[in-house]
Amino acid sequence: MRNFDYVDYLMIALSYLLDVVVALVVFRIGTFLPLQNRQKKIVSGVIALVAFSLLYLSEAYIFGLISEFTNEHKELAQYGVGIAWWLSLAYLFNQLIRFFIWEGILTKNQQSIVPKLVRNLFDAIVYSIAFVLIVHFVFEKPANGIIAASSILTFILGIAARDSLATIFFGLSLGLNESLKKGDMIAFNNITGQIIDMDWRSVTVRTLQNTILVIPNNLFANTIVTNLSRTNTWKMLEVNVLQSYEHSPQRVKDLLLKSAKQSFLVLKDPVPQASISKYEKEGIRYTLQVYTSELEDTRVVNEVLSIIWYAFYREGIDWDLDPSTQIIPHLQIPADKTDEEVVRHVAILKNKGIFTALNERELTALIANAKKSVYGPPEQIVKQGDEGSSLFYVAEGKLEVMIDQEDGAKLKVAELKNGDIFGEMALLTGQKRTATVLATTEVALFEISKEIILPVIEHRREILNKTETANSKKRSPNSCN
Repeated sequence: MRNFDYVDYLMIALSYLLDVVVALVVFRIGTFLPLQNRQKKIVSGVIALVAFSLLYLSEAYIFGLISEFTNEHKELAQYGVGIAWWLSLAYLFNQLIRFFIWEGILTKNQQSIVPKLVRNLFDAIVYSIAFVLIVHFVFEKPANGIIAASSILTFILGIAARDSLATIFFGLSLGLNESLKKGDMIAFNNITGQIIDMDWRSVTVRTLQNTILVIPNNLFANTIVTNLSRTNTWKMLEVNVLQSYEHSPQRVKDLLLKSAKQSFLVLKDPVPQASISKYEKEGIRYTLQVYTSELEDTRVVNEVLSIIWYAFYREGIDWDLDPSTQIIPHLQIPADKTDEEVVRHVAILKNKGIFTALNERELTALIANAKKSVYGPPEQIVKQGDEGSSLFYVAEGKLEVMIDQEDGAKLKVAELKNGDIFGEMALLTGQKRTATVLATTEVALFEISKEIILPVIEHRREILNKTETANSKKRSPNSCN
């Protein structure tokens, strides 16, 4: 090749300037098209590829019109056209991938789930391949060395960034996986919370304790996750109870099932199940299976165990498996009723409902023979629709009166407190319970059965008259049948 002077370089510069002008014209045309920005880029890439293809095919004719262009000039000029052609092809390919893949198939909620870093990395790889092809086809040089060096470099970078790449690809897999999405309630590693964000780096969860957990994708992908928003509306919980061998298994299981049905957090269907799970040295291990739609397990277990304690205590079933000790609760059922206690309750009852027709001697007899029981929240003392054969006098604590609605909800209609009575209509008239009464605090109740009060009623006809009058009027907010 001969030595070039400044005229030669000027000629080559003019040929490359022609390439630049063509590129500018092409992309300028693209901006005027009535298309979306993404579509304009694709059209510009197509036009550029076509333009440089035509230029490559016709430049020999164009340069032939200029006598100053020698074959050496033409060869160098063709380098520029060839480079521009391959780069326009790479540009068009990237725009097509971006349009149909990154912002097409891999889009959720009108946003690409592929992080920008991955998209930029893919663009760089495409242009790198274009560079290798330029060396091979334009300059007609062997590209084996470049490919080998690139492979080694890629391997080294992959080893160095394997954790970051794993996080990115796990993020992509989570984004493509429809089983998890923002807003879902999930449970993992004894943690329950709501997904508030998912990206290519991490999953952000707000727990039930209102703490924010940011979990890297590579750790989250290796964790067993339960999607509570996609499973059944209920789940099964197991409550374990240890009781002494001296108590009948059937009696214990019946009390467990009765206690489970008292909780509003426990579903009635599927039905709770109680069974013996194991014989141990200290006693019999019972398993109570309950079903709930509540997210927080501890809340359900706490309520069920509380109800079980009160139910067992009223039945005289001691929780202490060591007979040398005894559990004494702070609110006790007295073994004998003192005169002071009887007098105090008689003074209250003589001004309440049907008891106003009784004298102090009759009231004292009723209180002395009534059964005193302790209940804890949220136990149901009476249930709407059940048969009733006793009335209750509230000695201590607070209760709520609930009425079932047609849609299955429960409407609170009244509160009961110390000195109130409820259940008298069902006892005296035989009506079914018209409301459900449940404990909102620990309560002590005197239960006066029909067997106790019936002899008194036979001698006190005015009691029935009061009952009939009260039954024809609107029921008082502080009473319940």
